[in-house]
Parts: sequence; C-alpha cells; structure tokens
Amino acid sequence: MNYYTNTQRQLQTQSSETGIRSVRIRGVAVSISNQRGGLLIWGKPEHKGKSVTIEGRYGEGAYGHTANQSFIEFTGNDRRQYVAIFQRLTPGSYTVKSYISGHSYESVTISSEYASQLDWS
Repeated sequence: MNYYTNTQRQLQTQSSETGIRSVRIRGVAVSISNQRGGLLIWGKPEHKGKSVTIEGRYGEGAYGHTANQSFIEFTGNDRRQYVAIFQRLTPGSYTVKSYISGHSYESVTISSEYASQLDWS
C-alpha cells in the first residue's frame, strides 16, 4: 500500500461513528452515538421559532464546532412541548447563545453516548 491509501484509511477510521441511535426523552427523539452526544433545550410557548446557537468553548474538545436550531412545537405524552434539538454533537463544553431573556450565555457540557438537557420552561 502506498502512503495516500494508508492516510485515507486512517482518516476514514478516525471520522467514522459507531453505535448511532436515537434515544427518547419526554417523547422527543435525539440522535447520539458512541462518539457523540445530544442536547435538548426545553422552552416555553413564546420560544417557538426562536433560534439558539451553541459554540464549542475555547480550549475544549468541541472548540470550533457551532450548531444552530430553533424551538419547535412537539406534541407527545399527551402534552404540548417546545424544544430545540441538537443531535450528534462533539463532546466538550459549549456556550449556548440566544436572544431569549435570561438565557443569553449559558454553559453546557456534552458527553458522548448521552443526551444533555437544559430547562428554559
């Protein structure tokens, strides 16, 4: 094998995820894997359609990773819920940014194989 083939194979091995699955929390599905986690942010009815951004914090494993989601309405478990769903995030510490009063710059830690939650309701 030549150098290019070995390097390409190493990159494919390093970037592949294993154990990808969905877990349900309060009826809402979020995708996680053996290498990545998820985040659910529970909100109020007035949060519907509002955007939330998460950014990996400097010096952390998630640094440079950014994701955006909006709150959606979800009916499950015989009740209406409002949730922003972040799926298969790189583990590490993130800063959560939004224009929602009282929740401008919160911190959250994402772990592989686990779905973290924030309650803004």
